[in-house]
Amino acid sequence: RIEAIVQGARKHQELGTHKLVPREAWMYVLYPKEVFLCKYKGNVFHKRKHRVTDKGCSQKQGINYLESETYVPTANLDSRLIGLNFGVHHGYNIKLKDVVSAFNNTDLHKLKEGEVLPRSQRIFMQPPKSWIEFLNIPPGYVMELHKCIEGLKQSGHLFFKDLSEWLISAGYGQSKVDMCVFLYYNKKTGKLTLLIIIHVDDIIYTGTD
Repeated sequence: RIEAIVQGARKHQELGTHKLVPREAWMYVLYPKEVFLCKYKGNVFHKRKHRVTDKGCSQKQGINYLESETYVPTANLDSRLIGLNFGVHHGYNIKLKDVVSAFNNTDLHKLKEGEVLPRSQRIFMQPPKSWIEFLNIPPGYVMELHKCIEGLKQSGHLFFKDLSEWLISAGYGQSKVDMCVFLYYNKKTGKLTLLIIIHVDDIIYTGTD
């Protein structure tokens, strides 16, 4: 468990998910939840994983999230079946990928150069007990979150927004029927070469490339 905790904490530090700041009276502080997972390769135990999430009940609408930020689109069943049938019909490889540390790679706020985040939009969290113990976090300090973590009500929404904006900028078209379906057409032939279906942080893709 200790190894999993230290590795998880280092991962957060590498990704820059937070910064330690002294707690002040005006701060609204969220409380963490620690989750231990056992990862397997097939039926063989591989490793333990330590995950820090937010207790969803500690967030307050209008203070540290907006109602519009809670919507996370997911691919409907028809889209997934059509995508699989498309791959099978053409004899393409069909692959499923889970995005590693999806939320931890997603910025909570998009700031322009020189722009300062208002107090009302800053999000703070109490450090997990295990981090305080093993990382020697001084008392009276909290984490100011710069990137999303699991459990935050806006994490899924912001991740999908980032991913869809990147795909569109890379030349993919977004389906008008299901916003979780993205299509890439060969510019010379006009043929569909890659189909991507997004379901939160799981991605199904198939095509010639």
